[in-house]
Amino acid sequence: MLKHQDSHLTQVEVNEMFSFVRHIAAKVPANDAVPCRIVFLVKLLDILLYVVLLHCLHGTVYSILLHFIRHVCILDHCLLVRHDALQDTKV
Repeated sequence: MLKHQDSHLTQVEVNEMFSFVRHIAAKVPANDAVPCRIVFLVKLLDILLYVVLLHCLHGTVYSILLHFIRHVCILDHCLLVRHDALQDTKV
């Protein structure tokens, strides 16, 4: 009865081959497939890099401000010296 029921379908020949692929998987693993230790190490190194970067930026900003304050102090001393020199000549 089953042969008579599917007799109107075409005859299809299926060629089977040996499959040499072990596991079929995606090329990029999902988040759950990544080892936790590596992720933790990468995040730790990323945080340390940010700390070092902020420390360097803090030192750079500090040195620029110190350089600017030196110029202001020199300018301030020069103005005071000149004013004192003018007052000394008048007396």
